[in-house]
Amino acid sequence: MEDAKSAKPRKSVGAVTQAFALLRVLSRTDEPQGVTALARAANVNPSTAFNILRTLVAENALDFDERTKDYRLSSGLLDICGNLVARTIAEEIQSDLQHIADNTNCLVGLWQANSESMELVTRAVADSPMRLDMQVHHKLPAFAGAVGRAWAAAQSFEDEQLRKGFAGTRWAGPLDADRYVAEVKMARKVGYAIDEGALHPGVVTIAAVIVDDKRRVTHGLTASDIAHRLNRDRLTELGQDLHSLAARFSGRPLA
Repeated sequence: MEDAKSAKPRKSVGAVTQAFALLRVLSRTDEPQGVTALARAANVNPSTAFNILRTLVAENALDFDERTKDYRLSSGLLDICGNLVARTIAEEIQSDLQHIADNTNCLVGLWQANSESMELVTRAVADSPMRLDMQVHHKLPAFAGAVGRAWAAAQSFEDEQLRKGFAGTRWAGPLDADRYVAEVKMARKVGYAIDEGALHPGVVTIAAVIVDDKRRVTHGLTASDIAHRLNRDRLTELGQDLHSLAARFSGRPLA
Protein backbone atom coordinates (compact mmCIF):
# COMPACT_ATOMS: atom_id res chain seq x y z
CA MET A 1 0.00 0.00 0.00
CA GLU A 2 1.24 3.48 -0.87
CA ASP A 3 2.39 5.66 2.05
CA ALA A 4 0.11 8.73 2.21
CA LYS A 5 2.97 10.97 3.34
CA SER A 6 5.29 10.02 0.48
CA ALA A 7 2.69 9.63 -2.25
CA LYS A 8 2.67 12.24 -4.99
CA PRO A 9 -0.70 13.58 -6.14
CA ARG A 10 -1.83 12.06 -9.43
CA LYS A 11 -2.42 15.56 -10.72
CA SER A 12 -1.28 18.79 -9.08
CA VAL A 13 -3.75 21.66 -8.90
CA GLY A 14 -1.94 24.44 -10.69
CA ALA A 15 -3.58 27.34 -8.86
CA VAL A 16 -2.70 25.84 -5.48
CA THR A 17 0.92 25.23 -6.50
CA GLN A 18 1.20 28.79 -7.82
CA ALA A 19 -0.40 30.26 -4.70
CA PHE A 20 2.19 28.53 -2.52
CA ALA A 21 4.97 29.74 -4.82
CA LEU A 22 3.79 33.34 -4.35
CA LEU A 23 3.48 32.89 -0.58
CA ARG A 24 7.00 31.48 -0.36
CA VAL A 25 8.40 34.49 -2.20
CA LEU A 26 6.69 36.84 0.27
CA SER A 27 7.85 34.75 3.24
CA ARG A 28 11.49 35.32 2.26
CA THR A 29 11.34 39.12 2.34
CA ASP A 30 10.44 41.79 4.87
CA GLU A 31 9.46 44.22 2.11
CA PRO A 32 6.03 44.33 0.42
CA GLN A 33 6.10 43.33 -3.24
CA GLY A 34 4.10 44.30 -6.32
CA VAL A 35 2.39 41.79 -8.57
CA THR A 36 5.00 42.02 -11.34
CA ALA A 37 7.94 41.33 -9.04
CA LEU A 38 6.08 38.51 -7.32
CA ALA A 39 5.04 36.90 -10.59
CA ARG A 40 8.61 37.01 -11.90
CA ALA A 41 10.14 35.60 -8.71
CA ALA A 42 7.53 32.83 -8.44
CA ASN A 43 7.60 32.05 -12.18
CA VAL A 44 3.85 32.65 -12.46
CA ASN A 45 2.04 34.37 -15.32
CA PRO A 46 1.34 38.00 -14.22
CA SER A 47 -2.41 37.87 -14.89
CA THR A 48 -2.66 34.53 -13.05
CA ALA A 49 -0.60 35.93 -10.20
CA PHE A 50 -2.89 38.97 -9.97
CA ASN A 51 -5.99 36.78 -9.61
CA ILE A 52 -4.35 34.49 -7.06
CA LEU A 53 -3.04 37.41 -5.00
CA ARG A 54 -6.46 39.07 -4.95
CA THR A 55 -8.00 35.80 -3.78
CA LEU A 56 -5.40 35.48 -1.01
CA VAL A 57 -6.21 39.03 0.10
CA ALA A 58 -9.92 38.14 0.23
CA GLU A 59 -9.05 35.07 2.34
CA ASN A 60 -7.00 37.26 4.75
CA ALA A 61 -3.74 35.49 3.88
CA LEU A 62 -2.26 38.69 2.41
CA ASP A 63 -2.54 42.43 3.01
CA PHE A 64 -2.79 44.80 0.04
CA ASP A 65 -1.72 48.44 0.13
CA GLU A 66 -4.01 50.42 -2.16
CA ARG A 67 -1.55 53.30 -2.28
CA THR A 68 1.59 51.40 -3.29
CA LYS A 69 -0.19 48.41 -4.91
CA ASP A 70 2.06 46.08 -2.91
CA TYR A 71 1.29 42.81 -1.13
CA ARG A 72 2.61 41.38 2.12
CA LEU A 73 1.80 38.40 4.34
CA SER A 74 -1.16 38.98 6.65
CA SER A 75 -1.47 38.14 10.33
CA GLY A 76 -4.49 36.11 9.21
CA LEU A 77 -2.03 33.33 8.39
CA LEU A 78 -1.60 32.90 12.14
CA ASP A 79 -5.19 31.68 12.29
CA ILE A 80 -4.21 28.85 9.94
CA CYS A 81 -0.71 28.02 11.17
CA GLY A 82 -1.07 29.04 14.80
CA ASN A 83 -2.11 25.63 16.13
CA LEU A 84 0.97 23.96 14.67
CA VAL A 85 3.30 26.60 16.10
CA ALA A 86 1.45 26.59 19.43
CA ARG A 87 1.83 22.83 19.87
CA THR A 88 5.58 23.06 19.38
CA ILE A 89 6.06 26.01 21.73
CA ALA A 90 3.68 24.54 24.32
CA GLU A 91 5.77 21.39 24.56
CA GLU A 92 9.04 23.31 24.87
CA ILE A 93 7.86 25.98 27.30
CA GLN A 94 5.83 23.86 29.73
CA SER A 95 8.68 23.28 32.18
CA ASP A 96 9.38 27.04 32.29
CA LEU A 97 5.72 27.76 33.01
CA GLN A 98 5.69 25.16 35.78
CA HIS A 99 8.87 26.59 37.30
CA ILE A 100 7.29 30.05 37.54
CA ALA A 101 4.06 28.60 38.94
CA ASP A 102 5.88 26.59 41.61
CA ASN A 103 8.00 29.56 42.69
CA THR A 104 5.23 32.16 42.75
CA ASN A 105 1.99 30.23 43.36
CA CYS A 106 0.65 31.99 40.24
CA LEU A 107 -1.51 30.58 37.49
CA VAL A 108 0.84 30.77 34.49
CA GLY A 109 -0.47 30.49 30.94
CA LEU A 110 0.53 30.36 27.29
CA TRP A 111 -1.97 31.99 24.93
CA GLN A 112 -2.20 31.67 21.17
CA ALA A 113 -2.82 34.97 19.42
CA ASN A 114 -4.86 35.66 16.31
CA SER A 115 -6.34 38.80 14.85
CA GLU A 116 -9.40 38.87 17.12
CA SER A 117 -8.68 36.92 20.30
CA MET A 118 -6.27 35.09 22.57
CA GLU A 119 -6.83 31.41 23.38
CA LEU A 120 -5.27 29.62 26.37
CA VAL A 121 -3.39 26.62 24.95
CA THR A 122 -1.65 25.39 28.10
CA ARG A 123 -1.19 26.47 31.71
CA ALA A 124 0.71 25.57 34.86
CA VAL A 125 -0.55 25.71 38.44
CA ALA A 126 1.28 25.38 41.73
CA ASP A 127 0.82 22.39 44.03
CA SER A 128 -1.16 24.42 46.54
CA PRO A 129 -4.60 23.92 48.15
CA MET A 130 -5.52 27.56 47.38
CA ARG A 131 -4.79 28.61 43.83
CA LEU A 132 -6.25 30.17 40.71
CA ASP A 133 -7.02 28.04 37.67
CA MET A 134 -8.51 28.47 34.20
CA GLN A 135 -9.70 26.03 31.58
CA VAL A 136 -7.50 25.43 28.54
CA HIS A 137 -9.12 26.85 25.35
CA HIS A 138 -10.60 29.78 27.27
CA LYS A 139 -10.63 32.81 24.96
CA LEU A 140 -10.20 36.53 25.56
CA PRO A 141 -10.90 39.39 23.13
CA ALA A 142 -7.68 40.68 21.57
CA PHE A 143 -7.50 43.90 23.64
CA ALA A 144 -8.60 42.37 26.96
CA GLY A 145 -6.63 42.04 30.18
CA ALA A 146 -2.88 42.23 30.64
CA VAL A 147 -2.21 39.99 27.65
CA GLY A 148 -4.39 42.26 25.51
CA ARG A 149 -2.39 45.30 26.60
CA ALA A 150 0.87 43.47 25.82
CA TRP A 151 -0.52 42.43 22.42
CA ALA A 152 -1.65 45.98 21.66
CA ALA A 153 1.71 47.36 22.78
CA ALA A 154 3.45 45.23 20.15
CA GLN A 155 1.29 46.72 17.36
CA SER A 156 1.67 50.09 15.70
CA PHE A 157 -1.71 51.24 16.96
CA GLU A 158 -2.56 54.91 17.28
CA ASP A 159 -4.41 56.15 20.38
CA GLU A 160 -7.70 56.12 18.46
CA GLN A 161 -7.33 52.41 17.68
CA LEU A 162 -6.48 51.64 21.30
CA ARG A 163 -9.54 53.54 22.50
CA LYS A 164 -11.73 51.67 20.04
CA GLY A 165 -10.32 48.34 21.21
CA PHE A 166 -10.86 49.35 24.84
CA ALA A 167 -14.46 50.37 24.16
CA GLY A 168 -15.19 47.06 22.43
CA THR A 169 -14.02 45.01 25.43
CA ARG A 170 -16.12 44.16 28.49
CA TRP A 171 -14.36 45.15 31.71
CA ALA A 172 -15.44 44.11 35.21
CA GLY A 173 -13.36 46.54 37.26
CA PRO A 174 -12.68 50.31 37.19
CA LEU A 175 -10.72 51.37 34.10
CA ASP A 176 -11.11 54.23 31.64
CA ALA A 177 -9.77 54.72 28.13
CA ASP A 178 -7.09 57.22 29.12
CA ARG A 179 -5.60 54.88 31.69
CA TYR A 180 -5.81 51.94 29.28
CA VAL A 181 -3.91 53.84 26.57
CA ALA A 182 -1.29 54.93 29.12
CA GLU A 183 -0.84 51.34 30.32
CA VAL A 184 -0.40 50.06 26.76
CA LYS A 185 2.27 52.71 26.17
CA MET A 186 4.00 51.72 29.40
CA ALA A 187 3.93 48.06 28.32
CA ARG A 188 5.54 49.10 25.03
CA LYS A 189 8.33 50.72 27.05
CA VAL A 190 9.04 48.05 29.69
CA GLY A 191 8.16 44.89 27.75
CA TYR A 192 5.27 43.64 29.89
CA ALA A 193 1.75 44.70 30.89
CA ILE A 194 -0.28 44.55 34.10
CA ASP A 195 -4.01 44.28 34.71
CA GLU A 196 -4.92 45.04 38.33
CA GLY A 197 -8.46 43.78 38.69
CA ALA A 198 -9.94 45.51 35.62
CA LEU A 199 -10.72 42.24 33.82
CA HIS A 200 -11.25 40.00 36.85
CA PRO A 201 -11.84 41.90 40.13
CA GLY A 202 -9.47 40.86 42.88
CA VAL A 203 -7.03 39.25 40.43
CA VAL A 204 -3.82 40.81 39.13
CA THR A 205 -2.24 39.53 35.92
CA ILE A 206 1.12 40.25 34.32
CA ALA A 207 1.75 39.50 30.63
CA ALA A 208 4.35 39.57 27.87
CA VAL A 209 4.17 38.46 24.25
CA ILE A 210 6.14 36.19 21.95
CA VAL A 211 6.75 37.49 18.42
CA ASP A 212 7.91 35.74 15.26
CA ASP A 213 10.83 36.64 13.01
CA LYS A 214 8.79 39.47 11.46
CA ARG A 215 7.78 40.91 14.85
CA ARG A 216 4.20 39.64 14.65
CA VAL A 217 2.66 38.49 17.93
CA THR A 218 2.13 34.73 17.99
CA HIS A 219 1.60 34.04 21.71
CA GLY A 220 1.08 35.65 25.07
CA LEU A 221 2.46 34.66 28.47
CA THR A 222 0.55 35.46 31.68
CA ALA A 223 0.99 35.04 35.42
CA SER A 224 -2.06 35.64 37.63
CA ASP A 225 -2.66 35.67 41.38
CA ILE A 226 -4.97 37.12 44.00
CA ALA A 227 -4.19 40.83 44.11
CA HIS A 228 -3.05 41.24 47.70
CA ARG A 229 -0.40 38.51 47.34
CA LEU A 230 1.66 40.48 44.80
CA ASN A 231 3.27 43.75 45.86
CA ARG A 232 4.79 46.25 43.44
CA ASP A 233 8.29 44.77 43.59
CA ARG A 234 6.94 41.27 42.93
CA LEU A 235 4.90 42.53 39.98
CA THR A 236 8.00 44.09 38.45
CA GLU A 237 10.04 40.94 38.99
CA LEU A 238 7.36 38.74 37.42
CA GLY A 239 7.01 41.12 34.48
CA GLN A 240 10.74 40.98 33.82
CA ASP A 241 10.74 37.18 34.12
CA LEU A 242 7.90 36.84 31.60
CA HIS A 243 9.54 39.34 29.26
CA SER A 244 12.79 37.35 29.36
CA LEU A 245 10.97 34.07 28.78
CA ALA A 246 9.04 35.55 25.86
CA ALA A 247 12.29 36.84 24.34
CA ARG A 248 13.77 33.33 24.46
CA PHE A 249 10.96 31.98 22.29
CA SER A 250 10.66 34.99 19.98
CA GLY A 251 12.13 35.37 16.51
CA ARG A 252 10.97 32.06 15.11
CA PRO A 253 9.56 31.79 11.58
CA LEU A 254 5.78 31.71 11.29
CA ALA A 255 5.80 28.02 10.43
